[in-house]
Amino acid sequence: MIAKERLLLIDTCGETAGVALSAGDQVLSAEDLVRGSASAEIVSAVRRLLLQTGWRLQDLHAVGVVTGPGSFTGIRAGLAAAKGLCEATGLPLAAVSRLAVLADAASLQDGFAALDAGRGEVYVREQPTGREWLSSTDDLAATSLGRLVVVAEARLAERLNACSPVLHPLHAADALRAVLQRLKDDGSDVAITDANYVREERDIYLRPAEGAKAPSSGVAMIAGWSVRRALRSDAEAILAIEQACIEAPHWSPAVWRGALADTAPGMPARATFVADDGKGIAGFAVVSCAGGVAELENIAVQPDARCQGIGRMLCREVIDWSRSRAAHALELEVRASSAGALALYRSLGFVEQGRRRSYYREPIEDAVLMSVTLQG
Repeated sequence: MIAKERLLLIDTCGETAGVALSAGDQVLSAEDLVRGSASAEIVSAVRRLLLQTGWRLQDLHAVGVVTGPGSFTGIRAGLAAAKGLCEATGLPLAAVSRLAVLADAASLQDGFAALDAGRGEVYVREQPTGREWLSSTDDLAATSLGRLVVVAEARLAERLNACSPVLHPLHAADALRAVLQRLKDDGSDVAITDANYVREERDIYLRPAEGAKAPSSGVAMIAGWSVRRALRSDAEAILAIEQACIEAPHWSPAVWRGALADTAPGMPARATFVADDGKGIAGFAVVSCAGGVAELENIAVQPDARCQGIGRMLCREVIDWSRSRAAHALELEVRASSAGALALYRSLGFVEQGRRRSYYREPIEDAVLMSVTLQG
């Protein structure tokens, strides 16, 4: 390995996404990215860092990427950017676990590194064994038995207060030592490197019933589907799904053009997501946020693709996006007769706030107003 190896470091998994450039064991420049928009900002941020250092892309010796665990969308954004750069330039790739990065950054020799997994769960890595698993916060408190616990998020530190955890927030630059070690171990195969979810990808969107323990592996609900931001080229497919769903709000093409366009300055933040299996789109969701309150404006799943967890997957993405915009609540309205949708929303924590009489047309029907409080 070259003594002063020039590296690009990418971490889009957690609260603070970012990129950094290093030479040897020194970080030369770094930039944090706006949470929730890493996929749109990574390339521009890398370009800015290269200009700051006077480097060109071909001056790099390798790319290091943190592959999770963490935000599903965030992991995918960073990993896709890193693999794309390596495939285009022929640079070596070094993929590292975010739990390993946390343990290394905090100089943890004996104890546990923990990251918030949501829903009362934590991703855990034990040092020095390197074993990683998904745990409840209560189980981690019992397992730690007085050993040191290191966390990266303040909210998790509060939940694990009984363990007296050490808080060590992470940034892209913190991945340097782990990436250097990975390169010493011959790096990662670009073609087969995948995200480190700790839990299986199919379980990411499953939520345990109230009072039930989260399973270590759940029922397969997502069969090859993933969620991404919608493109303008998706408009025709989205309109086809909308037309196939009688109960969905039917928007004009002009309204859809606005939903798929970039948010204009001074307007509420807005995003459209689609469920895609690489062959086609089976569902969409539109969400906006203003004044600390997010609204699920529209959501629909192709009738022949229902009961596969696609609606839940889209809702989870909407919830994550709303949190990234610092929304304290997410609101929606749904037809009173939509028993399946009502059950889904209730399982996600939404509660009924009221009704709008005869709100819907074709057919005339009440709208149930629901909301969920977003914490952490």
